[in-house]
Amino acid sequence: MQRFIALMLILAAGAAHAQVDESIKSGSGLGSSGRYNPDIGVNLLFLGKYLNSDKPVNGAPEEENGTGLEIQEVEFSFSAGIDPYFLGQLTMAVEGEEIHIEEGYATLLAIPMITVKAGKFFTSFGRHNTLHSHSFPFIDPPLILSGTFGDDGLLETGVSVSFLAPLPWFLEITGEVLNGNNEIFSSPKGEDLAYLLNLKTLFDLSEDATIQFGGSFVSGKNSYGWWSSVYGADITLKWRPLKRARYLGITFQNEYMARVIDLGAGKKEKTDGLYSLLMLQFARQWWIEGRYDLVKAFEGTERAWRASGLVAFVPTEFSALRLQYNYNKPLGSHEVMFQLNVTFGNHPAHGY
Repeated sequence: MQRFIALMLILAAGAAHAQVDESIKSGSGLGSSGRYNPDIGVNLLFLGKYLNSDKPVNGAPEEENGTGLEIQEVEFSFSAGIDPYFLGQLTMAVEGEEIHIEEGYATLLAIPMITVKAGKFFTSFGRHNTLHSHSFPFIDPPLILSGTFGDDGLLETGVSVSFLAPLPWFLEITGEVLNGNNEIFSSPKGEDLAYLLNLKTLFDLSEDATIQFGGSFVSGKNSYGWWSSVYGADITLKWRPLKRARYLGITFQNEYMARVIDLGAGKKEKTDGLYSLLMLQFARQWWIEGRYDLVKAFEGTERAWRASGLVAFVPTEFSALRLQYNYNKPLGSHEVMFQLNVTFGNHPAHGY
């Protein structure tokens, strides 16, 4: 950890030194030229948690349950325009004592209506999977997402190609070829790839409201040597009155996922589930939210659900204080979480 922090300080000092050199050469003032320096941002998540049970909640790892205080995650983000053709993005995450590359990719923007991305990234499956932890609508991810892809979501190394259709409305088609390292793929040969297709379209309902529909599919060889497939569908409704856009807004988001794992010999493991969440901004700095999660087997033999409520105080786009309550079934447990979410340095715009 100490070595990593030292490395970050050296990088920041080097960037500042390069900026001073460039400003001297150009005869301009300090900070007037940063073309050789990436934008650097740091996000810190501090978490406090209380759980009135010592049993794992809804299949989560035992070490993630219980009462305590922790640094949930520290995220370092570096982004820059590489040249007139490419953009670069690198995100390093620190979780506990582990340091890893969360995302690292280059994006080609030189082809009209087509975006090409290569590297490691959160894949384009559904709505929630594309988000970093500090951008989650709730402190924890939906049950069906973590239950299907694991705690990190569908985070893969691969190539992504998106096509923006030349239509009067928004329609984007994305295809991705992935390395298939996720736990539901992981072919024993280690050479099989996973393939993803995502479609999303958006319509204006009025000058204040929009609705977005999405569909996703990903498939690849699993550890049994057969195929695992995940299907998804999502719908999001947003309302924000133009005259009071800074004070009032509603987001109603829903996502369904179904996973089928072929075990061979005619056997298949099938699971599906959904989440539905409502977010209401009722004042300039205040939000209240509610969410319902459901995960079940197709045969109906297993079922888990969770009801969540959250209140957030968001002074600016760089900080937030959030208090969340979960009621978990079938365990019947109560969970309370408090999160401090702060960002300093560069803060890229979030997706729609």
